[in-house]
Amino acid sequence: MAKKKRLNKRVVIFLTIAGLFVVAAGVTVGIMRLPKDAGKLHAAAVAEEAKGNFAQAEINYGQAIGALGKDKDSALAADYNYDLANMYMKWLTSNPKMPSQDWDQKVNRLYATLKKGLVINPKHVDSQRLTTEFYWRILNGEQATRNWPAYSKDAPPRRLAIPAMLRASNNWLPFIKESSALLVLEPKNSDLYFNRAIANAALAQTLRGEYVEAARNDFKKAIELQNDESDYWLGLAFFEQSLKSDKAEAVLLDAIKANPNKADLLVSYSVYLTQERRDSEALEQMKKAQEADQAAGTCIGSLALAEYYLNKAKTKEALDILTGLKANHPQEARVYYDLARSYILQNDSDNAVAILKEGLKTLGEATTKPATQPAADTPTAARVAAANRAELNVLLVNILLDLATSKPAQREQHLADAKAAMASLESVAPLAFAKANGRVLYVEGKLTESAKALEDVFGVAPDPAVALLLAQIYLQQDKPGQAEKMADKIAGMTGLLIKVQIQLSYMAYDDAYRTLQQALLIDAKNPQAQDFKAFLETVRTGVLPKDVVLSDMAAARYIDLARRMALEGKAKEAIALAEELHKRAPDNLNVTAGLATLYMQNNNEDKAQVLLEAMSDKVKDNKGIQQVLALLKEKDPKQRTEIQLQNASDIEKAMIYLRNKDEANFQKYLKEAVTKTPNNPMVIELQFGLALKDKNFDQAKECAKRAAGVDPILGKMYEARLALADEKDPKRVDNAIAVLQEALLQRPDSKQIQIMLGELYLNSGDINKAENYFSDVLAIDPGFSPALVGMARVTEVLGRWTEHDKLVDRAYRIIPQDEYIRNEYRRIEDDRLKPEDAIRNREEIRQSKPGDVANLLRLAGLYEKNKQIDKAEEIYRIVYNGLAENNKLSGANMLLEFYVRNGKNNNVEQVLNDLTSNPTDKVGAWVTYGRIRMAQNTPDSIRQANDAFQKAIGFAMKDQRG
Repeated sequence: MAKKKRLNKRVVIFLTIAGLFVVAAGVTVGIMRLPKDAGKLHAAAVAEEAKGNFAQAEINYGQAIGALGKDKDSALAADYNYDLANMYMKWLTSNPKMPSQDWDQKVNRLYATLKKGLVINPKHVDSQRLTTEFYWRILNGEQATRNWPAYSKDAPPRRLAIPAMLRASNNWLPFIKESSALLVLEPKNSDLYFNRAIANAALAQTLRGEYVEAARNDFKKAIELQNDESDYWLGLAFFEQSLKSDKAEAVLLDAIKANPNKADLLVSYSVYLTQERRDSEALEQMKKAQEADQAAGTCIGSLALAEYYLNKAKTKEALDILTGLKANHPQEARVYYDLARSYILQNDSDNAVAILKEGLKTLGEATTKPATQPAADTPTAARVAAANRAELNVLLVNILLDLATSKPAQREQHLADAKAAMASLESVAPLAFAKANGRVLYVEGKLTESAKALEDVFGVAPDPAVALLLAQIYLQQDKPGQAEKMADKIAGMTGLLIKVQIQLSYMAYDDAYRTLQQALLIDAKNPQAQDFKAFLETVRTGVLPKDVVLSDMAAARYIDLARRMALEGKAKEAIALAEELHKRAPDNLNVTAGLATLYMQNNNEDKAQVLLEAMSDKVKDNKGIQQVLALLKEKDPKQRTEIQLQNASDIEKAMIYLRNKDEANFQKYLKEAVTKTPNNPMVIELQFGLALKDKNFDQAKECAKRAAGVDPILGKMYEARLALADEKDPKRVDNAIAVLQEALLQRPDSKQIQIMLGELYLNSGDINKAENYFSDVLAIDPGFSPALVGMARVTEVLGRWTEHDKLVDRAYRIIPQDEYIRNEYRRIEDDRLKPEDAIRNREEIRQSKPGDVANLLRLAGLYEKNKQIDKAEEIYRIVYNGLAENNKLSGANMLLEFYVRNGKNNNVEQVLNDLTSNPTDKVGAWVTYGRIRMAQNTPDSIRQANDAFQKAIGFAMKDQRG
């Protein structure tokens, strides 16, 4: 079923056979009233087709077929149906931009007419050839891109590209079926065997079994029919490599034995040897290829040697070879391509552009003039030349776009040149054009449009380069979840290392470790993989490995880890790590600032001062360091505030006074900021919050209006918050949800809107909707902390504890300071640890935060669980006595339940008497009294409970509290 779902929509349309016969038959509707001279009608159809009047030709062919009457099943009818199908092929070829509905209709009619003709005459060679070509176009991506070259029945079958065997498709089986039918009619056609071998090889990648031998047999049959055709040998060798078979080298050696002077086979063997890291043997084969070149007047071996040097970054050796080749083989496109690559490796983009333009001029194409598409029946050499020119243009476009990115001053000129160069690709190489267009949009900063364009390209032809760019775009759009999924589609080390980097970005350390292990199996010595390995080791141990290389990026990653360790309560370990980082990278400002911050957070201001003074001597003009030093030296709070206010903007001053709880100055400078920068998002946010606090809804509405001027969706979010603030409106939650859902329609990937909706639904009890919104955000960004918190709360409500604990664990790595996540994480940790270790951790927290009620209650529970009842009682008493009067009842409940659980009835009496002697909340006090008496479960206590509940009811009626 899954495979059917992946079937291309258009393919599904034209493979619905029953419907297609109806469509084809419909062409003949009304025939009975038309003239019956089939020959004249057919001639008229041919004439209209020659003029390009395809609609009229379609009618005439239909009439001709209908006019055959009782001869409609004759050989002539099969010919006429073929001619009609071939006319549809020409119609599609000459009109690639027709509306989609019309295109699909013509494709459907083409296929149905072919099948109808083959029903009449299963041995109609031309119809079977065209049917096989039809599937070839689907498999080669031409149906999806509408890149349909002209078709000639007399041209040899076009070969599938060898790497096509790695592509999954639902159309391999029908292609095999049609190819097999054609091979019955053309048993000596080696290209047909080769194409069928590729199709069987593609199925063998996943299904193995019979398809492995079928592919081998077809390759071998093609070789038997024409053993000097390199593609056949190379296809078989590539297939054996794809299966990780040890037969690939034997196939290549057999190929060379049969064709000792074929340079392309010698080069292919050298590539294989290079992959096997047998470089000396590879060089020997390249030299043999050069000797074969001299006899044949080609340059395949020399190009291979130049590319070998390029891959080893030996540009001088490569340039020496390529310069000679340009003089002797000026029409060889690959020479210009590799020269450009050489210049790029030397960071000489200008020369790379110049050589590509020279190559295009030499090969007969102006870069600004769109090329016409070569017809399929033109000589193969012409098609290859057009493809080579397209390849040069693709590289030229990419270099120009790189220049547009790296040289902002010439950005517009390079963009214009790139657009001019890519214009020639649209008809010759539409996929390359689409990729280039996606890149242009990316360089122009149009990320949404670029992603859409590249997603369309990737859907037609999965390409690692496109996947890589899409992953970069998703990361820039703050969608690491989508970037990670795209990284899965990038083969080899590149994809795995991107995935590790993404997983590290949201602290998914276990996932990153597993992904890294896969990468290390491919290349254990890869420098980036080694960097990641060292970092993950530090995550595990808290200690910096001795041999780690501290680039600026790596240092930033490690100092960020130290900051997070401190947030998790591991201050000592965090400082030790940061000190070691500073020891190895003393001039790194990020590391120095991080260590100084850790010192200050842990009351080591003297150490921070020494550290920053040393750094200040190195970077004398850094105002940030100077200000922090001044703050460290100044002890007077008022003077410290004055230092902070120096060079601060009005909004920064307002925020400083807000942190210092100076309401008057906060409002003063906020007012100044509103006057000077009314559309600053922070100004709007602070003024909006103040307006809601003061119940100044007119002011809040004005803020929301200004926010909408900055960003309409931001305005909607303020509008929703304003609706929620109207406590008099019973539909305020519904109103807020309606506003947010409207905003989400306009910006469906907004994480903030989805989080707001999730929280509203969660708080109103609609757990399923809340879960949907939170999970949608996590699919886009697995490390988005509000979504992690939301899903943790959802799973807690639903009792999905395993999932809940994993979410809390992930969230704690990102936001250990969040109160809910911190408390949940501590609970989970308590369950994992031995009781004595859990108690020790809780006591340490108690020492640093004696007023943390959640920690105290958890500590009391641990003591009780560990049978240390006296210590548990002590903690519960601390909580009960420390709570404010309006919260006394909740503390009493916990203490009373503890006493009941542990049979301390005298203590129960004491607390109950204290609770009911002069309670602030009489109803709550007597309900608690009754509940505790019920829990004691004796006849007297049950009677006392009933009396207490009656008193509670009486007080409730008196207070009108039903």
